[in-house]
Amino acid sequence: DYEIAVKWFKAGEKEPVHKQIMATEITVVIAGEIRLGDEIFSKGDVITIPPGEFAEFESITDSSLVCVKTPSLPNDKVLG
Repeated sequence: DYEIAVKWFKAGEKEPVHKQIMATEITVVIAGEIRLGDEIFSKGDVITIPPGEFAEFESITDSSLVCVKTPSLPNDKVLG
């Protein structure tokens, strides 16, 4: 039904632009500061990315995140 990941990033790390076709991603910033698209998020922020919306990620400072994807669809990610 869902998958959960805990991720750690060093300042300056990026992930390729991508989207989920059918899944929703929910990200909780546990520590640090990140950029998703044109917005900056920090500790305690909760971000919901609906299916079909491209996400461009960069860790501005060392950061940690909890990411939830529902439903769990391993082949749902498409690089942009």
